[in-house]
Amino acid sequence: MSALLAAIYMIYMLNLNLVAGERLAFDAKLYAEGILLFTPLVLMSSAVMLSFHMIRHPVSSVIPLIAYAVICVSSWIFLIPGIASYNSQNLTSYIEKSLGSDPSAGYFRRNGDKIVFYSSVNKQTRLVNGLCIDTSDAGNNVRTFSYLGIPKKQSGYTDSLIQNSVEMPPALKILVKDGSRLLALTQECARRSFGCWLCFATMGLALLGVVSLRGISKWRLVNVMLIVGVTIGVLWLNVLGYTNDKFAAVENTVNNGLSNIPGIRSLAVVGNPVMMLCNVLIFIVLVVVFFCVSAMQKRRGEDADEDEEEDF
Repeated sequence: MSALLAAIYMIYMLNLNLVAGERLAFDAKLYAEGILLFTPLVLMSSAVMLSFHMIRHPVSSVIPLIAYAVICVSSWIFLIPGIASYNSQNLTSYIEKSLGSDPSAGYFRRNGDKIVFYSSVNKQTRLVNGLCIDTSDAGNNVRTFSYLGIPKKQSGYTDSLIQNSVEMPPALKILVKDGSRLLALTQECARRSFGCWLCFATMGLALLGVVSLRGISKWRLVNVMLIVGVTIGVLWLNVLGYTNDKFAAVENTVNNGLSNIPGIRSLAVVGNPVMMLCNVLIFIVLVVVFFCVSAMQKRRGEDADEDEEEDF
């Protein structure tokens, strides 16, 4: 999964700096950067992958769950913060330092109400010559220019022609934006203190709880959709809990009250006790739902066996 996401990341970042007339080429360093960047996110989603596997291959033993719980706790305590902390301290923006490109000459590009044509682009002095067509002017709307500096990017793309061809749809933009916020939040918490990371790592406990939803319905697709929905909800809640201003106003009030409790006072200083308690509560609710549904299913099975015996 990390390799796939790294490949998508590499292609996306290369497209950001691609200009008309050039070709994409595999970049090993950018690909390695993508693997390091997305490995924490893949480890976070391992509970979903385990749930899907157990839906497809049901097991009655609790040994796989215990083994996975140990691996999950180890990942959240050692692997995820270690990789995220390394990324935040040592992962330089290679794309900005080495892959920056200037617009190519010989193409018409739209810039607002104007259409710009670069006849020549000097890579060393970063000066351009060409002409500009002002589509909002009905009169003499064609003007030439010489030795002008290359304008700064108006968006993440170097070339507007590439942007018009490969720009992401709005729904995917929202997904990428929230995913980027989650990765940045993970790196920030890992870079701070261990107490702050422990508060953040309780999200892993809530995500572990989604495994209990694997058999809540006899329809496998319902279980899959429910697990995906709860997982997205947990991630979204934690991102908002750490980044949203409205959430912060409520959290500050609650955290001030929690700081008077001896066992939580230290966490209130370094972390976010409100989100920690929310994640623990989500885990407890999911586990309780699992046991209630299991008891109901067991009762129904016993009733069905009794009905069969009576018919016999």
